[in-house]
Order: sequence, then structure tokens, then C-alpha cells
Amino acid sequence: MSVKLGLIAGGGDLPQAVAQRCEAEGRAVYVVRLDGFAGPHLARWPGDDFGMAQIGAILKALKAQKCGAVCLAGIVSRPDFKTLKPDFKGATLLPGIVAAAAKGDDALLRKILSVFEAEGFAVEGADDILGGETLAPGALGALTPTPEQLSDLKKALHVAERSGELDIGQGAVVCDGLVLAVEAQEGTDAMLGRVANLPADLRGSTA
Repeated sequence: MSVKLGLIAGGGDLPQAVAQRCEAEGRAVYVVRLDGFAGPHLARWPGDDFGMAQIGAILKALKAQKCGAVCLAGIVSRPDFKTLKPDFKGATLLPGIVAAAAKGDDALLRKILSVFEAEGFAVEGADDILGGETLAPGALGALTPTPEQLSDLKKALHVAERSGELDIGQGAVVCDGLVLAVEAQEGTDAMLGRVANLPADLRGSTA
């Protein structure tokens, strides 16, 4: 049987999907609900609310609940580190976390995961837990991209990859070879909102 999972939950639907999958498979789960991010719907599973800098309290709770693995899932925006109120454990780790954050989101995530691994927890990805619920590569929906649209997709992918390497963002929109938007710290939804407000002749149409 799988070990009990400690679910570090941010915002959005992903944490609930992970908890539901654990429930369906009979796997015990304990939810660390991050203040300001985790939704109220997660209260149906055993768990507690924590500030993101209460690292010591989180680790203590996970151990008390006998969790053998952790999964980080959901939306968590990068905080203003100067405003955080860490507990003692958090205060000892915060300088290293801030240093990692300066190197980019990937380095920050790796640093956070290393904290849990150093405490003896296995780290599981949400995609591993959900298994077949992740989307397969390829076109989604009823529309098949034209050769011109595929060219735009390839350019957008290239832009997004370069943007990710520079730790700017992870999304881009291209139409007729013109880059319309690149995601930054505002997030994907806000980027798409900007594109939606562009003139129709600029942003293109599927009609």
C-alpha cells in the first residue's frame, strides 16, 4: 500500500484532484492548506492551515501525521520575502530559499523540495499521482491546426522556451508569425486576457 501523502496545497483545482485520487484509491492524505492560496473545498480532507513560512510547523505536522511522502500542488505566487513571518525552522532556511529564488523559479522549487527530502520525505509529482488524467500531446478539441497555425505554434514554443530559460514566464502567443504576448509575473490567465483585448485583425480568428 502507498505511504500516507502530505499534500502541500496552493490554489486552483489541482490539489483537490490529487486529494480525490488518493481518496478513490484508499490512500490516506493529510492536507497542508497554505494560507491565502488553498481553497475552502479542501477542508473535507484531514488537514490544517499554515503560513508558507511556517516550515517547522509544517514539517512537525507531516511527521505527526506519519506522512511518508509529499506532493506540492496548486498555484502559489512568489511572496515578498521581506514580509514573511517564519517560525524558527523557517528562519534558518529562509536565507537559502531567498538565494535560490534569485536564480529563478526552477532553483527555488528545487530548494523547497530538498527541504522535504532532507527530512526523510519522498517527493511525488501530481502528474505521477493522477496518472492517466494528464493530457496526451497533440491537438485538443475539434480543430486541427493548419500548416500556418502549426508554424505559429512552433514559434510560440520557441519563445516560451527561451522565456523560461530567462525565468520570465512559461507562455507565449503568436499569430501570423507575430509575437502578441509573452507571459511574465502576471500569469497565464492575465496574458491571455491581454491578447483577448487586442483588435481581432491583430490576434487572428479561428473562424
